[in-house]
Amino acid sequence: MSGVSLRPLPRTEVASVHHLELPEVQMPFAGRMTDITVGDPEDVDYHAVEAEDAVIGFFKIDTAYRERLGFGGPEDLGFRFFLIDHRYQGRGYAKAVMAALPDYLRQHYPGRSVVWLTVNLKNHRAYQIYLSAGWEDTGDQYEGGPSGPQHVMRLSLD
Repeated sequence: MSGVSLRPLPRTEVASVHHLELPEVQMPFAGRMTDITVGDPEDVDYHAVEAEDAVIGFFKIDTAYRERLGFGGPEDLGFRFFLIDHRYQGRGYAKAVMAALPDYLRQHYPGRSVVWLTVNLKNHRAYQIYLSAGWEDTGDQYEGGPSGPQHVMRLSLD
């Protein structure tokens, strides 16, 4: 497995991630790129994952996560819509992103110390990746997910 690099993705370059796809079995957890990259408010930032000289993944950082989902602190971040293109899955890239994420977030969001995410109870693979990367399952469930209940997880950046 090669390393990954993470970078902010300006909205003017969003078409550069529209080629990313998930296998059909994972579609209920994220959706199609052309759908998840429209209509976001300005306080949701886009980020690209690059490896092998290509854009292979995507995620959002929600700086107003508490207002939208109702948990976390007012300065906490939300990690949303993370995906690795199906052609690159199974090569350790998701784990590499998780390893790089804390330093990346400290650099791009100074002063923020906690990141939250929700992951569908049926998405066992993603849940295990998050746990192995140091995310803590709070024991709470978020019921507002489009595909059913979700684990609520947090990661300290301190």
